[in-house]
Amino acid sequence: MAIKSYNTIRTFTGNGVQTVFNFALPFLRKTFIKASVNGVDNVYGTDYTVDATEELTFTVAPPLGQLVIIKRTTSTDPLVTWNDGSVLLAKDLSLQETQLLHIQEEMNDAVQTDAAENAELCRQYADNALVSENNAKTSETNSKTSENNAKTSETNSKVSETNAKASELIAAGYAGSLAVSNVYLTNTAVVVGQIAYSGSLPSWGRLECAVAGTTASTEPTWGTTIGALIADGTAKWYVDDVRNSRPVGNIEYLQFVRAGQVKANGAVLNRADYPRLWTMVSNSNLAVSEASWPTYLGTYSSGDGSTTFRVPDLRGTVIRGLDEQKGLDVDGTNRIAGSYQGDSTASHTHTGTATSAGSHNHTFQYATGTSGGQPGPANNSKGDRYLTGTVSTSGAHVHTVSINAVGGMETRMKNVGLIPQIKY
Repeated sequence: MAIKSYNTIRTFTGNGVQTVFNFALPFLRKTFIKASVNGVDNVYGTDYTVDATEELTFTVAPPLGQLVIIKRTTSTDPLVTWNDGSVLLAKDLSLQETQLLHIQEEMNDAVQTDAAENAELCRQYADNALVSENNAKTSETNSKTSENNAKTSETNSKVSETNAKASELIAAGYAGSLAVSNVYLTNTAVVVGQIAYSGSLPSWGRLECAVAGTTASTEPTWGTTIGALIADGTAKWYVDDVRNSRPVGNIEYLQFVRAGQVKANGAVLNRADYPRLWTMVSNSNLAVSEASWPTYLGTYSSGDGSTTFRVPDLRGTVIRGLDEQKGLDVDGTNRIAGSYQGDSTASHTHTGTATSAGSHNHTFQYATGTSGGQPGPANNSKGDRYLTGTVSTSGAHVHTVSINAVGGMETRMKNVGLIPQIKY
């Protein structure tokens, strides 16, 4: 019979007969399901097994009245490994997101479990110890009347003492487990890249340390803004969305700017406002000098050299794979990643001819005299004379012609406009 249920923890009371317990918890690996009896951890595959129907079967039935705890503890080691150039499969993304959500649920259980419930769990341990202690006293009383009863009482007393110590250890271990997990803690030193979870965050939220330091004595208000940089004592945290597992610096094209991402528009940013992105740029040696940046629009600049940096400007351009000696990009065989290449048209010629009229002559007429030499009837009163002649032929020939320009302001392919952006 179950006595209490949490999101990722199931508790039962043994009856000495039951070996199969239905815990109704989704899981990714059978080994992520842990079981203990009266505070003693059982070993998967030896003391119990788990099947796909969410049932746990003990090799030996838990004794009558002893507390059985079944909980899910998902490993924080990545179940999916990404490599540069790997293909993103939907099933892999789904598996990674499910793992992160399971971890979040387990952390929320650890943080958000009501104090009264914790007290109830500890009270159950204490009650078991008290019952055992009473049994020991009763046994001690009975031992006065019978030597056999005395021996039995001594045995029961030892069992009770063992159970009491086990209960004490379980209670201490439950509270101490918070200190070794990645649950957010106040007054604690943290380092860059450290991950933490808090019950004050939305279900999709997690924290990543952007500036090392010591957390404050009271937990900050995290809010619900993805990508927000929150000061916490001398440390700073980013509020991340576990559903967006893309790495910092990832570039994508969308119809809108996703929360936690900045436009790739060549803007100058403060390093202090985007510490995680600048750390990635610096560690990966992606920044060029501000003076040379116009030649490398696809990468970052070092800004003023101390407090700022510039993001790539991918507006109005398309991505071209580096040639790397293939020979297609004949003008850029030695280009580096992020370098800019202006538009160009391959060298070519145009030819044209006018239609030939064949060999032919042209006639002409001119006047001599004093009337002005205008063609027309002879004006003999003024002594005009009109002569007619023929221009000699030059044979068949062609004439050079000019071809008018056509087209628009640029040469381009068919395209769709989207917003280039970078995760910070």
